[in-house]
Amino acid sequence: TPGRARAGRSCLDPRRACGGPPHGRAAMASNSAAPKSGEVAAQHGVDALELMASAEKGGVPGPSAPKARASLASLWAVLGVTVFLGSGLRRVLPVAQQPFTQGLSHWGWSAYFLSTVFFAYAEGYRGFQQRFSPLVVRRALLLDGKSPCAHQVLAPAYAMAFFHATRKRKIVSYVLITGIFLLVITLKKLPYPYRSILDAGVCVGLSWGMTATVVIFLKALCTGRAPNADPCLPGP
Repeated sequence: TPGRARAGRSCLDPRRACGGPPHGRAAMASNSAAPKSGEVAAQHGVDALELMASAEKGGVPGPSAPKARASLASLWAVLGVTVFLGSGLRRVLPVAQQPFTQGLSHWGWSAYFLSTVFFAYAEGYRGFQQRFSPLVVRRALLLDGKSPCAHQVLAPAYAMAFFHATRKRKIVSYVLITGIFLLVITLKKLPYPYRSILDAGVCVGLSWGMTATVVIFLKALCTGRAPNADPCLPGP
């Protein structure tokens, strides 16, 4: 009949829905919605990988780099660390200056120069600028008026990760400080000019460390971003 013929033609028309698969705009809408679920799954996969990587490091994911805002506690932390390094510099500087009054041979001056270059790179650049100073500034900028009282009072020790840090980081910090003290004690027993030659390198390394800490802190305040360094905070 004519009615059934029209119904048959409408089902054969791809622009009309008769219970079959979607066509036209409906198909485009369904296809555009499909990648969104894939993007969500991919994002969850990235988050899972980040959590696994942080777990392998033995800690928990540190907070994202906050906006660098100075507080009394952060200022005290950076100032205290700088004074601590400066006290070590003050102890070895007079001995390092002795060759300028007592003189050295050509080989002695060559060793003096090489000592300063070695300590500038190994202690100053690699030790302080690349590792220690960013850690100090990063942890110092975590301190504010809402931080625990002990963290604020002992801000320099907190910034150097002597406490409230991962076990691995605390071990590294204590070994570093112990090594510095043992080095100073050993150098005191050396005769001239060997002690002066090595003290010259120590002076350069400590000066580099003080300068790097202050510069990184001021740069963070000027740019408004803390250095991209792991604060090594302990787990909950």
